[in-house]
Amino acid sequence: EPPPNTYIFLLVSDEELLLPTVVSRCITKHMKTENGVDDQNHSKHVHTFLSGKQGERLTLVNQITDRESCTAFFDVLARGIHQTIKTELMTKPGGQQCVSMTALGLRLFQLRRHLGHNVSPKLLADMLLLSG
Repeated sequence: EPPPNTYIFLLVSDEELLLPTVVSRCITKHMKTENGVDDQNHSKHVHTFLSGKQGERLTLVNQITDRESCTAFFDVLARGIHQTIKTELMTKPGGQQCVSMTALGLRLFQLRRHLGHNVSPKLLADMLLLSG
């Protein structure tokens, strides 16, 4: 437990990505996105990335030009992976797609951590492409 009068701010783009035990201990404050990301447009990209051919995925990754666009894409992709796993678990528990989505989600999480460091966002997006 943190010491008294300690505040921890947890910022997430999608509350559903958090464990219920974490959410139950938080005071929730919903905020509007400030970066103007078009989630519907990104949803199309997520579908292309998850089910498209390698060439389509490469075209998509080549559109990532800076840290902000990479962060936005990674966040929306994480939500897409999460939703796919939830749907898969309800229809076919233990299915192969669930296993591969979990592995891709883990790789995405590992790469996402590097966005805050001095690493090229384009390199991270390329690494994700190669691991998918």
